[in-house]
Formats: sequence, structure tokens, C-alpha cells
Amino acid sequence: MKQTPSAVTLKDIAARSGVSATTVSRILNGRDTAIPIREETRQRVLTIAAELGYKPNYLARSLRGGNRSALLGVILRDISDPFHIQILKGLDAAATRRGYRLVLGHVDFRVEAAVAACRGVASHRTALALWGLMPPGGPVHLTVDVRRSGRGTPGVVLHRTRELADPLRRVDGLPVTCVERALVDTWGRPDGVRRSDLRAAAITAVRRRLCSPRQVLAEIERRPCLPGRASLVTLVGLLADGCQSELEIWGCLQVLRAPGMPTFVQQRRVIAGGRAWLLDAAYDEVLLAVEMDGAAYHGSREQREQDIRRDALLATVGWQTLRFGYRTLTGDPAGCRREIRAVHDARLRLFRR
Repeated sequence: MKQTPSAVTLKDIAARSGVSATTVSRILNGRDTAIPIREETRQRVLTIAAELGYKPNYLARSLRGGNRSALLGVILRDISDPFHIQILKGLDAAATRRGYRLVLGHVDFRVEAAVAACRGVASHRTALALWGLMPPGGPVHLTVDVRRSGRGTPGVVLHRTRELADPLRRVDGLPVTCVERALVDTWGRPDGVRRSDLRAAAITAVRRRLCSPRQVLAEIERRPCLPGRASLVTLVGLLADGCQSELEIWGCLQVLRAPGMPTFVQQRRVIAGGRAWLLDAAYDEVLLAVEMDGAAYHGSREQREQDIRRDALLATVGWQTLRFGYRTLTGDPAGCRREIRAVHDARLRLFRR
């Protein structure tokens, strides 16, 4: 059986070549020896090593006798910069030709440096990135006191405010605006951030309890002229009602709240099997639950099995569960409405007997 390159050792090559492992090591490492090695032996060892696909373990070499590690460290400021990627390709090619390997590090020091230089607070998109609500990128956004100049530097955008201390928080030691302020700030001045990404950030922030819908609404109240204010108020209202994803928002608006649909409550808490469960939508009068399953949380086999066990436990306390996936919910909302009404009416007749 052919060995994989990572499994081939010096002893394997030595056994095939008929020489000692020490001799193999000297030949492969190109070291001079006091005892001459015949050229025929050298070529035989090199040929067998190539046939077996031998690749040296550079880390193991570095641990022996103070040898050089054959590793080159490269630290980049922005790993996503196309210019840096081209440099990396050239470095890697040159290093490989000389028997070295690259160890890559990524350090984004721009925010820390900008905060120190401008004596400001990370805000807007930069704050959302620090809170983990969107990926880093673009210029650094800082908010400074209104008495300071609003003129930034290349790569740094300054915003002025009279209330610098009020929303101040700290993330990894850096001063940063609170989540609700960062959301509303970026909504009003997105600076290239897509509205869909901002909606996702707001939904995630509320779901992770980094802020509450009430806190976001309080921030909106401070901005009567906020661009896109009405759509943000609508979104926050849906989050306050209990929606926790874009799919639940769609289902709420297009299915559950459609004309002729029965009244429901969101995020209904039910105890079953000794555990508390939250139902996406619940019709208490008939003990009917509606779950809207997005692929992000319900796409794996393990999660589907958990959903089945959950539904079984809910059935033990009288609840029937209807589940709608993304494709069904968005592709056939009328069909979903008909199914919910049919099951609701059937259970209502059953409960009235």
C-alpha cells in the first residue's frame, strides 16, 4: 500500500534504500559528512524519497539542536487587500523554492491608532464591526466632541456630537458607541453598507440581547430627520413583537397577519418535557403552534431531529405544530395561509365538542 507523503519517514526510505536512517538524513539535508557517501547511494536515496512522496517536517527540524525553523513570519494589516494578496503569492513562491514556509498573521491596528490620534469613539460601521454585527472594512468611523474639527484623515471619517460620553461603551478596551446608537448612526449614514446587512445587524443585536427594541426606538426618537426612519421604525416594531429573523418577519407580514387569519401571539413560552420552549407563533385557543424554519438554524440533520423531538414533547401537553421552511413560506404564502386556517378550524371544532 502506498504511503501518504505525511506518513513517510526517514526509516521508511532507509529500509527501501538499504542504508541507515542517519545516512538518509545526511543526504536529504545536504549536510557534509566526515565519511564520504557514494554518488550511487545518494542518487538511490533521492529517487526512493521522491517515489514515496517524502516531504520534510520543517517544524520537527526546528526542534532539534537549535536548528533554524525554516518558517517565515508575515504580518499583514489587511488580509483582504488585493495588493497584499499579490505580495503573499510572490513571497510564498520564493519561500517554497528555498525550502521555507510562511506563517501568516493579521493585525488591524487602524482603529486603535485612529482612536488614540483623534481622541474619539469608534462609531457607525466601525462600532458594529467591533460588536461583531458585521465584518470589518471600509474607513474607520469615529465620533468626536462637537468642539473638535470634523475633518478626518485618509481612511478615517469623523462625526461630531454634543453627547459623546452618554453612549460610550468599551469593547476589547476600545471606546465604542453603544449598539443601539451604532445601528441608528449607520442606518442614517450607511457609507456603502447594504440595507439588508443593516437589517441583519439589527435583528442579530436584538436576538443576542446586545440591545432591546425599546433602546433602538429611543435612539430613533432623537433623530426626527433620520433617512429611512419609517422603515427602521417598522423593523424595530416587528422585533419588539417577537420576530427573530428575516424569515419570521416575512411570515408575520405575508402569512400570519394577512386578512382573514386568526389572532396569534409570538414567542409563546410553553413548558414540555421539563423544559421551556418558545413558539414562533401560537394560537392559544386551539393549542396550535406555527414554526418558520430557516436553513441557518434548521438545515442540518441534527437540528431536524431536535425539531422532531421538540414537536413530540409539545404534543404531550396538547400542542400541534405546523412547520414551514423558507421555500414553502416565501414561494407559496397563500398555501401556507390555507393550511393554517384549515388546521386551526379543525382543532377549533374539536375543542368545542
